[in-house]
Amino acid sequence: MRSNSKILKQHIGYWLNRLRNVVHYTFESCLAQYGVSVAEWSILVSIYDGSANSVNDIAAYIEIDKASISRVTERLAMKGMLYYASGQDRRSKILGLTKEGRKLTQTLLEEAEENDHHFFGHLSQLEQEHMRSIIHSVLQQVPTINLDGWIILNPESNKNNEVIMKAIVDIRNESKKDRWPYPKTFQVLKDNGLQNYEVHFADYYRAEFNGDFGSFTEEPLEGYSPIKANEHFNAEGIKNAVIKHAIERTPYLDFLQNAAANGATHYKVDMDKRTVTYFNADESVSHIEYVPNYEQD
Repeated sequence: MRSNSKILKQHIGYWLNRLRNVVHYTFESCLAQYGVSVAEWSILVSIYDGSANSVNDIAAYIEIDKASISRVTERLAMKGMLYYASGQDRRSKILGLTKEGRKLTQTLLEEAEENDHHFFGHLSQLEQEHMRSIIHSVLQQVPTINLDGWIILNPESNKNNEVIMKAIVDIRNESKKDRWPYPKTFQVLKDNGLQNYEVHFADYYRAEFNGDFGSFTEEPLEGYSPIKANEHFNAEGIKNAVIKHAIERTPYLDFLQNAAANGATHYKVDMDKRTVTYFNADESVSHIEYVPNYEQD
C-alpha cells in the first residue's frame, strides 16, 4: 500500500463526521449559554411545533429510547419549561410547554437558524436544496431512519423554477455574446422574474441570482482569470468605466477589469430600485449607478 495515498481523507464518511462534529459542537456550545442540552432542545422543539406531545411520541419521532426521553422531560419539568397533562400513565401523559418554555424555545430556534446560516449561509438557495436532496436520497437507503417531517420540495415547482433559471442564464450569455446595452439586459432579466443579483469579480468570479424562483449561482465566466483590484476606490473612474462600456459596448470582461482597476471588487443589482452599486472589498465605500429605462432601437 502506498504511504502517500491518504486513504482516510478520500472517504465521504470521514468528512461527514468532521462536518457533523463542528456543526453539532458549535450549536451545543450556544445552547449551553441557556443551560440547555441538545437533547432538551430536540424535545422542546418537537413539542413546540406539534410533532410530538408525549414521551412515547417524542421517542419515536427523534429516535431515542423512551427511558432517556423520560429522564430529560422530567428535568425540563423541574426547570419549569414544560408540564404534564392527563394520560393513562407517565409515558403517555400529554406534554406541553409553559410560558417560559415557549419563550425559550422561540429564542433557541433563532439560535439554530443562526448556526445553520453560519455554516451553510454562503451556499445559494439552490445549492442548499441540492444538499438536502442528496442527504435525503442517502438516508432513504437506511430503513431504520425515520424521515417523517423531512421537507420535500414540490417537483412541479422545481421544474418551473429550473425553466426560469435556464432562461436567465441564456439571457446573460446572449447579452454578453451580442454585447447588449445594459439597460436592455437589465429589463429582460427583470421581465423574467429576477429581483436582484450580485457579482464578485476580483480574485474570483461568482454571480448569484435571486427571484421568486429561488436562488442560483452562475457557471464560471468563460475566459475569466483572477483580477487584482486597486486598493484605492475611485468612484469617478468606475463611472467612466460604466460609460465606456455603455457607449463602446466593450466586452464584459474588459468592463470588469476596468472596474477593478478603479477599486471595485463586486457589484449588487436591485431590479426594483433600478440600481447597480459597486463596492470595494469590505464595502466601506461604494458608488451607485442608476439604470435608465430601455428604449427599443
